[in-house]
Amino acid sequence: MTTWTALGGHIVDQCAVASNSANKASAIRRLFHIDRSAARVKALERLLGNDQPFKSRLRRRQDIDVICLFCSRFEAQSINPQIDFHFGHDLPVYSISHLYHGTPDRINDLDLEGIVVGDMPCILTNSALRDSARVGHEQHQAYRGSPLDRLFALGMDAYSLSSHITALQSVPGTGHRGFSGLLRVAADGIVQRQLSWARFEDAVPMALPSLH
Repeated sequence: MTTWTALGGHIVDQCAVASNSANKASAIRRLFHIDRSAARVKALERLLGNDQPFKSRLRRRQDIDVICLFCSRFEAQSINPQIDFHFGHDLPVYSISHLYHGTPDRINDLDLEGIVVGDMPCILTNSALRDSARVGHEQHQAYRGSPLDRLFALGMDAYSLSSHITALQSVPGTGHRGFSGLLRVAADGIVQRQLSWARFEDAVPMALPSLH
């Protein structure tokens, strides 16, 4: 959040929901000011009385540009449909890498439709590359599709950097496409890692165009 505000972003509201809460709809209604919209309708009904019937439609607040969702895959599967139901279907939703471990679930992940996630490219889009690197590493097969895949990717990149680090340091801006992301070495010697981005479409994360 500190980085978001430093770059000029503004957090208009936030809401914390217990992971064991069965009713997340009420929290979203409060966040979207749906209850306020309903209260305005009731007030107008009282003002006009029964002699002036009218039709009304609830609406959400209009000062939201994007939603950032920090939760597990299971929680997102229940929250995302509620966002759509409460008139947030036109809002972009961004979330964290906890939503996906590299194994598609075409039934349950339909509820993640439209969510954008940032993660390692080997998890989102390059599963074939990841699997090819696992040849001869049968001991890792039991962990495929688990969070340990990310540790495997970091280990592969750490080994790869041992032979690419000199070139990355000598040519500013040069990048190395690793398993965990696009790797660069800053002027201070710190290795920077750029994630890949994908949007869930028909229960499958589809790669978004890279900005670089």
